[in-house]
Amino acid sequence: MTRASRIAAAVLLVVGSLGCGDDAADTGSGARTAPEPERGQGPEGHSPSVPAQEPRPERPLAQVARLTGPVAAEGPALRLTGPVPVDVPLEVGPDALLGLALRDGGRVDLEANSSALLAGEGPAVVVLARGNLHAVLPPAGNAARPPFHVALPSATVEIGGSGELWVTQLPSGRAWVAVLGGTVDIMVGDLDAEGRPVRRTFVAGQAYTLGGSQAEPAAAPGSLDEVRAQAAGIVRRDRPPRDAQITAGLADDVTALDETLEALGGELARGSRLADEHRSAVAARSERARELQRELVGHSQQMFRMRQAALVRWERVLARVRWLAVGGAAPDPDPTAARRARVRELLGR
Repeated sequence: MTRASRIAAAVLLVVGSLGCGDDAADTGSGARTAPEPERGQGPEGHSPSVPAQEPRPERPLAQVARLTGPVAAEGPALRLTGPVPVDVPLEVGPDALLGLALRDGGRVDLEANSSALLAGEGPAVVVLARGNLHAVLPPAGNAARPPFHVALPSATVEIGGSGELWVTQLPSGRAWVAVLGGTVDIMVGDLDAEGRPVRRTFVAGQAYTLGGSQAEPAAAPGSLDEVRAQAAGIVRRDRPPRDAQITAGLADDVTALDETLEALGGELARGSRLADEHRSAVAARSERARELQRELVGHSQQMFRMRQAALVRWERVLARVRWLAVGGAAPDPDPTAARRARVRELLGR
């Protein structure tokens, strides 16, 4: 278990105690009574004759649901119902299609002449460096489901609930997004006063060009075939961008990411100190324990916001690096290689 996971577990314990009534919340009194074990169980609440079960292996982030035509990937060849490799470029050839079934529900199709990868820093993050992506997330009902992200050189596109989305990543660095169902949020890495990613929301029937001069959304085509036709026309008309930041902005993106990671690391260290102080205060039956409870809850909320910001900024760097590599200008050294382990530690992956 990582240090971030241990702190998160301590915070969850504190949050749970706050919602369990006065007796449970009084961690400073030390007068908590352990529940009696159920009949037939040992003093630790389980039968000594039943061995502890090994944790089930985690399911892959995505599996191959459809595969037509040539699709290149490093390592073992892709096969139907097989796992999709993480952090490995997926090159979909002409007249090919790669359909992915996401672990938490939903379907993603990478169409012909697309280049993408499945990132390992989130529950559902597809980095699109070239070509077309079509995603459908059905309603999840009452089940909790993490948001789905498409990481692009110019922004992160998120379906938070259910929806249908088309994304065309252009060679110029711009991208065209059409919302066919539900709502979609677009985040470019800017943060609000509380450190959360600034979002712009689009609804079904709207389309938008990222990285261009378009200020307001346009009307999206009504059918998937019409979307494909319009996307093909946009690709034919694509020209190198006038805004130099689209092609030369990697250094700025890396700087913004490093600032967020440094702040996140500082907050994680503060949470570790708070957890230690709270543990000591509870053991000493100090009145300080209640105040530390509140600080731990605030720390947990702050960590959630900062992790959101770090993930969006990391996704933009990932996508920018992949886009440059597809265009034959891969950065050397790769800034993601030196930061990947730190990002995963701070995001609790």
